[in-house]
Amino acid sequence: MTERVPLAEAMIDLIAGRVAWRPPWFQPGPPMEAWLIPEATGALLVVWDPSRARAERAVVYDEAKLRAELPRLVTSGVVWARDIVPIASVPAGAARCGHALITRLASTLALLRARPELCLERSLGPDATDHLSHRVEVGWRSFVVSKGTPIRVARYEDDVIEAMVSAMLFASDELAPVPIDPALIAKLDEGERRWIVLRERMRRGEIGWRVHVDRVVVDLEGDLFSAAFHGLQVTYSHPFARGHVDGDMLTRTLTDAEPSPIVPLLAGQQAALRASVRSR
Repeated sequence: MTERVPLAEAMIDLIAGRVAWRPPWFQPGPPMEAWLIPEATGALLVVWDPSRARAERAVVYDEAKLRAELPRLVTSGVVWARDIVPIASVPAGAARCGHALITRLASTLALLRARPELCLERSLGPDATDHLSHRVEVGWRSFVVSKGTPIRVARYEDDVIEAMVSAMLFASDELAPVPIDPALIAKLDEGERRWIVLRERMRRGEIGWRVHVDRVVVDLEGDLFSAAFHGLQVTYSHPFARGHVDGDMLTRTLTDAEPSPIVPLLAGQQAALRASVRSR
């Protein structure tokens, strides 16, 4: 069937609870299935494994979120008729499993936020373990420990963490936060204090973070730009992902108060970049 339905029309039927969707942009392939199931004036997205009756991902969309996000996902503003299905086609238990995952996810994340001395552990091999935890000053962080020593730190936003923890909950019935070794906490805390100082210096325009032989990342009111300068003239600039810089900074400050990628900025270079970005 190749019939197409305008998104606005298809969304009316979804929000009214007359149909469900098999959203092709979420289909992970067998045995996994994805369903967008109407609920109240919104919908529940569930990615689940029917052979295990277990959800891997679940997201609640209210009407505002549906209207904001679906146009971004739907190609050319249309929905294939084959992806719109009767409510009776939704597998029994899909919504129940989705809500169970959401409940487990919320309680796990709440516990980690309240208890920074706890983490979720994931083995990466015989000599390495990944630890996921939360600290108010840093947010969500993941640190890899090899032979008792932290060797890499990454920082994540809430939406990425929700996907990561959902996958961990899908994989394990017994997943529960465990205490972090106090010696690791002390080492991480020391590095994070250095990181906080460096981030403040970047905000003030005192330093940048080198990512290429002739380019440096500069902070403009919280947004990062990779830039090149000739004196106070901006010769190149492009938005840069904060997660990459934060992870690199957190990893390097574990062992070095003044990591080698630090680049002193000339007085006025941050202002020159700000003016260049605003003039576009």
